[in-house]
Amino acid sequence: MLVIKFGGTSVAQAARLRAAAEIVAGHVRGGATVTVVVSAMAGVTNALLAVADGVLADTSDWRDQLRLVVDRHATTYAELATDPPLRFAVLCAQMEADAATLRLFRATDVARQRLEAARFSGWGERLIVDLFATAAREMGLTAQAFDEAPILLRDGTPTEVPEPSVLATRALLVPRVMPLMYRGGVPVLPGYIALDGLGQPTTLGRNGSDYSAAIIAAALGAEALYIYSDVPGIYTADPKLHPEAALLPQLSYAEVRAIAATGAKVVHPRTVEPLARWHIPLHLRSSFAPTAPGTDVVPLAEPTFESVS
Repeated sequence: MLVIKFGGTSVAQAARLRAAAEIVAGHVRGGATVTVVVSAMAGVTNALLAVADGVLADTSDWRDQLRLVVDRHATTYAELATDPPLRFAVLCAQMEADAATLRLFRATDVARQRLEAARFSGWGERLIVDLFATAAREMGLTAQAFDEAPILLRDGTPTEVPEPSVLATRALLVPRVMPLMYRGGVPVLPGYIALDGLGQPTTLGRNGSDYSAAIIAAALGAEALYIYSDVPGIYTADPKLHPEAALLPQLSYAEVRAIAATGAKVVHPRTVEPLARWHIPLHLRSSFAPTAPGTDVVPLAEPTFESVS
């Protein structure tokens, strides 16, 4: 079984959703059972944080900003030649209610406001999963969206440092998605969002969707995790700044952890933790060139970290 995760640029519009769904279909045609994890559309998390900031600052235009987010998703449904399901309207109403509730935190300290704004920003992942499932069904897949948080945190986890529990997440996910997978279906899960020890919604922190995909891969006993983004893998330097940078075909968990610790925007720094513990390979690929070589992250690899800058 494979877990395949798509970043925000890979699902940013209808054409990208179709391309991502075709990647999943290719894996399924190859005989794989697949679970998909998706990030919010590119730009949506920032837009939702701006909405939250507007509510907390008591500005008058936050509803207009929120409407732009809703309209973007509704337009994408139209581009996929389908009407939004009733669930979309329900989620949008809940999202607006959540935004309005942020007014209750105007008098709280900045740390609490940031926490509540981050929680609100998780709506982007909840809205995208059905759009992805819709595109996947276009490809002939039996895909189903699960828009509830797929990850449980350990009891007593400080909200500032979320600690997911693989075993608790397994107990949550297996009865939710396995019946569909046994029938050959493809579950589509939201990245980034989780439930804390009290069952309250929270997130895994900014850019935490890669980390959530790794937790889900460990919880479901995946054979491998694929992360598709707008780059095929890890380079010896930032290829946008250094065109001569070379793609690194293979790295170890330890090397990726060290690279991420330097602040390089490769994967979330904690992504490799559950993968290393549960011995799950990580394959980094580009959704814009899915057949091109990428970077494979495995338990042991020839040392290459010295060449990474």
